[in-house]
Amino acid sequence: MYNLNETSSIYVNSQLGDFSLGSNIKTPHGSFDFGFTTNFYDEAWENPYLTNEKREKTKVKKNGTYFTYGKSFFPSHEFSITHKYKEVDYDKDTLTKKLKRDAKEHTISVDNNFSSNIKNLPITYLTNVAYKIYDADGKASSYKKASFAIGANLQISKRFDLTLLNSFARKD
Repeated sequence: MYNLNETSSIYVNSQLGDFSLGSNIKTPHGSFDFGFTTNFYDEAWENPYLTNEKREKTKVKKNGTYFTYGKSFFPSHEFSITHKYKEVDYDKDTLTKKLKRDAKEHTISVDNNFSSNIKNLPITYLTNVAYKIYDADGKASSYKKASFAIGANLQISKRFDLTLLNSFARKD
């Protein structure tokens, strides 16, 4: 992360093959985080439904953008709403037309964190709601997914946190 000034920064982030280049701007009305994301290395089967045959792998490209608005409504609370958009492109997709996996993916998520202390140990309660639309070229590969997660993060020491998170989801 590189701070441009007291309220603006730019950053590069890499996690499990995903790479992000973004910017964060803090205003009196909340923080705004936005950027571009891509992956350098992702693979999938050309046809994952083949059985009793040698399956070949193909490269999968995922490029997109994201935008997050965050705000604290009171001192021990953090709220954020995020929209992520990705275009998913399979290099060789040997599936039938109804099963084609190239897609446009939209995810909207809302996260809330509430902080407190238990016997001088900081604890954060987490609630997250997300909705994803995977609009694939093949109707059979398209889906919608709603999820809800609830949990807590307990900071046991400066170097050790314990997080418990339960997630419930429905995918159509």
